[in-house]
Amino acid sequence: MYLPLLDLMTTVVLIDPPQGLKKGTTAALPMTSECLSVVATSPHPANTADVKEANTKFIYVPMLSKREAREFLERLYPAHPDIVRVSMAKFRVCGGAPRKLVNDATIAELVRSLRDAVSIYDVDRLLAWSQCEVRAIGPDHASHQFVQIMPTHNYTQFLVWPLTAITLGVMLKRIMEAGSDRWLAALNPTADVGNFDRILAGWLFEAYAHARASDATLDAKFR
Repeated sequence: MYLPLLDLMTTVVLIDPPQGLKKGTTAALPMTSECLSVVATSPHPANTADVKEANTKFIYVPMLSKREAREFLERLYPAHPDIVRVSMAKFRVCGGAPRKLVNDATIAELVRSLRDAVSIYDVDRLLAWSQCEVRAIGPDHASHQFVQIMPTHNYTQFLVWPLTAITLGVMLKRIMEAGSDRWLAALNPTADVGNFDRILAGWLFEAYAHARASDATLDAKFR
């Protein structure tokens, strides 16, 4: 019944592809149509490799802001301001991730999950995300718990950024526990530090240097 609508240029089809598809497996039977199709998915290549390039535009959408998250929760729980208040307290840990805001996990449980996720990655990988040149988060199954995409260039490109100040603190602690004083060698222009000069431009190294300068309190502001 709906197939004729797909040939109307005024029709907009919203597609949420199923998770766990193997590369090369299509989410639906191939077909041609004149309507606009909007595919909502995470940005790593495994989810977008099969999207046709012809007449396609990729838009990177930011996570919910604090105001947007509150409005979302107030609409979801219109008669339960107590639930909204408890859910908004999680924003400090998980940022504007709807699935985290509405689940039953406590803040302590979210922080433990965050630490477990960060512990998967070595210092090199963590610092790589903080470099302005990085254009990808995955593919993996944990980084979304502590970094997000920040759209740039009219939403056509993005940078990687920490979810919250709490996630930044956990990442910095991971670096210092790894005995990473060697990163401070990058401050010496005569040191043989390889690609560390690129790290100096990263938000994670900047925050790390401030944290070390403030006795590793991890509460230093950055940018």
